[in-house]
Amino acid sequence: MQPAAFDYHAPASLADAAALLAQSNGDARIVAGGQSLLAAMNLRVARPSALIDLRAIPGLDAIDIAPTQGWSPTGAVELLVGHCYVVWTRDDHYAKFRVTQITPPGPSTPARVQFDWAYQVDPGNVELRNRPVRPKGPRAPAWPGA
Repeated sequence: MQPAAFDYHAPASLADAAALLAQSNGDARIVAGGQSLLAAMNLRVARPSALIDLRAIPGLDAIDIAPTQGWSPTGAVELLVGHCYVVWTRDDHYAKFRVTQITPPGPSTPARVQFDWAYQVDPGNVELRNRPVRPKGPRAPAWPGA
């Protein structure tokens, strides 16, 4: 079965996405992967008037701080290409990785996942963003007037 007709939007900013959502009177759906939504649309269980695809908005895929809650209770998650994930290690470190490719298993080969990753070496530090290298010389004050 094919989904009912819908409009597709790929806004370039959060402001554009919010405007499209407001214009839809609550009948649009936001997608960033959309596998389960598209399956429901094919069965006509879900019939949104529009899909607002957030994948083109820069920066939404970044994770700079590890969450304080919301960890998978079983340790299992569905991996999606282009998505970022945070891992809390047994030795109280945090890491994040972005899935770049998933190769399904073959007759004699296991499934493979390729990813870019970063690891926080400071135990318990939830910060997971790059910091620019500080130039040599005197440090600037942390805030104006300091």
